[in-house]
Amino acid sequence: MKKKMNKLWKKPLVMALVAIVMAVAGVAALSFPVFAESHLQSKGAIAMENTDLYLCTADVEMLQSEMDTLYQEIPEITGTFLNTGSRKESIKSRGNINYANGTIAIYATDLVYLADEIDFLESAYKSNTMLALKDIGTYFTNEGLITHSREGADFSVESAVRLSFSKLYEAILQSQSVEHLATQQALNYEGVPLYYATEDDQNHQNICAVTTIDNGFPLFVQAVTPANMTAGAAAWVNGEIVIGNGADNEAFYRRGYLDGYQQVMNGISIEYQYHVHSGSSADGSGCYTKAEYHKHSDSCYVEGGHSDSCSYHMEFHDYDCGSVHDWDGDGHGCDGYQVYDCGGHRELICKATDAVTGYSLNCGMTEETILCAVIVFR
Repeated sequence: MKKKMNKLWKKPLVMALVAIVMAVAGVAALSFPVFAESHLQSKGAIAMENTDLYLCTADVEMLQSEMDTLYQEIPEITGTFLNTGSRKESIKSRGNINYANGTIAIYATDLVYLADEIDFLESAYKSNTMLALKDIGTYFTNEGLITHSREGADFSVESAVRLSFSKLYEAILQSQSVEHLATQQALNYEGVPLYYATEDDQNHQNICAVTTIDNGFPLFVQAVTPANMTAGAAAWVNGEIVIGNGADNEAFYRRGYLDGYQQVMNGISIEYQYHVHSGSSADGSGCYTKAEYHKHSDSCYVEGGHSDSCSYHMEFHDYDCGSVHDWDGDGHGCDGYQVYDCGGHRELICKATDAVTGYSLNCGMTEETILCAVIVFR
C-alpha cells in the first residue's frame, strides 16, 4: 500500500516542489518588503521513501515571515502600491493536496499569494525609490528616460513599476551629476549670457575672468570646484563631496578693489597744501617763538695795556737812523723795541650779556611740509 501511495503522490509532489522552488528563487532574487498579513493555507510536511523527497510547508511560512520583515524596512513615503499580477500569471501549479484528513495540506493558491506579495514588494520599492529621487531633483519621463527637469516628469506608481532596477540604479548615480548642463550657457544675476574674457581664459576655464560682451568664447555651466565655493560651504557634485575654500571670492574681491580704485583715480586729482611761516622774528609771534640771545664777538672786546709783570724781549732792526730816534719802543727806533711774550690782553666791554636779540623758528616745520591733501573729483 505504501509503495502505491508513493507512486500516486510522486508526480504531483514533484510538480508542487518545483513550483515552490521557483517562487522561493523569485523572493531571493528581489529581497524586498511585504504588504499583507499571511493567508497561507498549506501545512504539514510530506516525506517520500528513503527521504528522496521531503516537502515542508514551514519553509513557505518562513519565506512569508522574511518578506514581512523586509516590508517593515521600507520607509513610509507612500501608501499607494500596485499589484501588477505579472508573477502569478506565470504560476503553473493548480489544485490542492490534502492528506491524512487535513494533517498535511498543500495549496497551489499559496504560490499565487507569494507571487502577489513579490509584486507588491517590487511596486513599493520602485515607487519609494522614484519618490526619493524626486526629492533630490532626478525624475523620469513617461518613456522611462532620466531627466533633471520636473516638466514632463511622471510620478505615477504605474510608471515606477515599469522601470527596471538597472534604470533606478542609473538614476541614483546621475542624481549628483551636472553633466546635463555642459551645453547650457551660464548667465549672470541679471540673466545676461556670460563669456570668457579671453581665449586663454576659456582654455583654462577661468570663470573669474568673464564678460557679457559676445566675443565668441561662451561660458558653459561646469561642475563646481572648491575654489568656486565660499569657504565652509559644501556640496555633492558628480558623486564627490566638494568643500569650498573661497578662492574665487577672494579673487573677485581683489579684482573689484583694483577696478574700483582705478576708476576712482582716473576721475580725481590731489592738491597739496603746504605750511607757510607766519609771525615775525622781531617780536616772537607766529612760528617765531624761540628766543635768541646776544653772543659776544670781537667787537665786544678791546686790547688791554701791558704791565711790568708782562714778560718781553727786545728786537732790533738794522736801520740807517740818520738823525731820527724813536724811544717809545714801537719798533721804529734805532735803539730797539720790546716784544711782549704774554700774548696780549682782551677786555670785555660789551654790556649785552643776557639780552634777547630776536626770535627764530620754533614750529617744527618747513615751507615744504604738507599740511593736507585735498582730493578733487571731476
